[in-house]
Amino acid sequence: MYVKLTPLFHRGVSIPPKVRDTTPSVTGVLHLHEERVARIGRTVRIARIKDPADATIQSKIAPLYDAVIEYLVDDQMRIRGIEEEEGVVYAQCWDIRLVKI
Repeated sequence: MYVKLTPLFHRGVSIPPKVRDTTPSVTGVLHLHEERVARIGRTVRIARIKDPADATIQSKIAPLYDAVIEYLVDDQMRIRGIEEEEGVVYAQCWDIRLVKI
């Protein structure tokens, strides 16, 4: 699924709407699946955005662990979970829009 993603938080702090509106979105292919993560020691649901040109390359945005779809309406959804940056975990939400190719 080809999407445009806007993160709502940066290192656990809410990004103000005016800043979000002027920040470029991340575009890529959304993957949502369960995977065993050894360092966590369990299976978790992971949301990732991958490069549309090569789905084997992960986007620069950190994956969401324990990802949950909060809502799905028409061509929009919100996914929440936790992300890890430099060894620290933070709450994160993604606003996602389906992009038609």
